[in-house]
Amino acid sequence: MGDYRQGKYFEAATSFQKARDLVPADPRVANFLGTALLHAKRYTPAREEFRRILVLHPDAVEPRLGLARIDIRMGDYAGAIPLFEEVLKKDPENVQALYNLALVKYRTADYTGAREVLQRLLTLKEDFPDAHYTLALICVRQSDDARAERELERTVALAPEYSQAHFQLASLYVRQGKKEDAEREQKTFEKLWDRQASDRAAEGRARELLRKEDFAGALKEYDRLLEITPTSGRYHLWKGICLLKLGKKEEALPVLEKAVTLDPRLPDGWFQLAILYQERGEAQKSEEAQKAFEALEAIGENKTGF
Repeated sequence: MGDYRQGKYFEAATSFQKARDLVPADPRVANFLGTALLHAKRYTPAREEFRRILVLHPDAVEPRLGLARIDIRMGDYAGAIPLFEEVLKKDPENVQALYNLALVKYRTADYTGAREVLQRLLTLKEDFPDAHYTLALICVRQSDDARAERELERTVALAPEYSQAHFQLASLYVRQGKKEDAEREQKTFEKLWDRQASDRAAEGRARELLRKEDFAGALKEYDRLLEITPTSGRYHLWKGICLLKLGKKEEALPVLEKAVTLDPRLPDGWFQLAILYQERGEAQKSEEAQKAFEALEAIGENKTGF
């Protein structure tokens, strides 16, 4: 697990493979192995591992989600769609499959299909800002500005620091001739964008200490940064990772939990929690954190197509 935390995916895959050889039928170990191989861009062995565990556990959804992620990484959206649909036949309320199926349909310009899936998702999880945001983008493509406006407003109500939603709202208000509203949203976007850029610049020394593996020094820097910006999910994430590097798992756990509470779109935070919960024997929490991680990992940062 330590290699994976450090982004050493080749080494992590080797460790997971040894664990898999000891418990070849364990689906969670196989899923970690497949995920490590995927991150190492070893798509063929990753695909083989997910398919292997499907033979042993034909009703499992995780290997299908893993296979869909590989297809997405390789640009094979047509291959990913039936895999998500298979998952939904077995688990109709799987939020990860619903969200990513909608995103793939959006990317393939099936706006009507994507919209239907997102509406289905939002009946299950109404407080999902990314779903509202993506639905807004679809509505814009379908010239349904009234619905797009409602969805974007709902997005920023749920996630006030969702900078791209403020940007899209500003653009929408410009088209509608709402000058004051457009100026307000543009200023909010610029303020958030500048602050995010400033936050990243402020991390320079902390990141340098991390590269030098001075985890105690980096921890002090993140503590300092959190005094300035206590609501930064990213700062809490890296503080938690520093604590893990120092072997302070019990201290790291609440910090990582706060990180994903402040910013639920931190895949690394969810993955670290999945590992910690598993080590503590909290299987249900580990599974939920793993699913949250995979939902964010399935499609990359530039997922909107804009």
